[in-house]
Amino acid sequence: MPSASFSSAEALRRCSNCRWIRPSPLKTRSAFTASLVHSGASIAEINCVRKHFSAIKGGRLAMHAEGILSYSLLISDVPLGHLDALASGPTLPDTSTVEQCREILARYDLMKRFPASLRRFFGNPDLPETPKAHQFSARSLTLITSDDLAEATQRRAENLGFYAVIDNSCDDWDYRRAAVYLLERLRSLRRDHARVCLISSGEVTVELPERSPETNGTGASHRLGIGGRNQHFALYAATLLQSSPGSTVVLSAGTDGIDGNSIAAGAVVGEPNSFAEQRFGQHRGLRASTSGRTCLATL
Repeated sequence: MPSASFSSAEALRRCSNCRWIRPSPLKTRSAFTASLVHSGASIAEINCVRKHFSAIKGGRLAMHAEGILSYSLLISDVPLGHLDALASGPTLPDTSTVEQCREILARYDLMKRFPASLRRFFGNPDLPETPKAHQFSARSLTLITSDDLAEATQRRAENLGFYAVIDNSCDDWDYRRAAVYLLERLRSLRRDHARVCLISSGEVTVELPERSPETNGTGASHRLGIGGRNQHFALYAATLLQSSPGSTVVLSAGTDGIDGNSIAAGAVVGEPNSFAEQRFGQHRGLRASTSGRTCLATL
């Protein structure tokens, strides 16, 4: 029988005493997170690296809580079958590997962006593997998923008289490719239906240019700007809108209520889009297409 004499605080204390990792200064951890989210890597790839750095992610919290009866109640915004990516899976067996982590670091050239202490950490040839399914038994219950949200949105749109379609094909795509695909899919649907609501759940990837080689004392370069993937996607989508007989609106929002480092959950764009064209033209070197207005929901 699991012992009731341990607490979650005891489990966290055990994690903090993990022998292979040392506590990192806040600036170092902030630089680590910023380097990952600005790299253009997908959420799954970011989480793979996070798991192999953290003392609690990737199933390590559950391993250190051995002897404590625990259940994970999950509210998931990740694809089904990848629940260990949710919050980087502190209580679930990890399906990613050290080899995959090193490949991601190399593909996105992340080592040069990290502070020196992180470069030493990830450069360790004996970087420990995360706990796997054969090492402990995970108990979890998924309460709601992103599919549930998309289906609820679809039902609501249909009640409002829209022909509603869910298309998650572009999950983990670059934001530009995703915007082009979804807007073209929307236009295709509107050839046969007067009112269309196209719903897509998942993530897009965004790579931000480095501001300068300065390190701000952390050993990692930093970037300008406030916002997130949803606002970035919406702004770019606005530059692609074309005039059409019907009204169209693009909504892109994070289900957790926060988009990147901003206070917003995302953005809504419609007509006119001259502001979006100007901003992307000046700061992203992108050319705007014709003006117009569009309708799309990404969650």
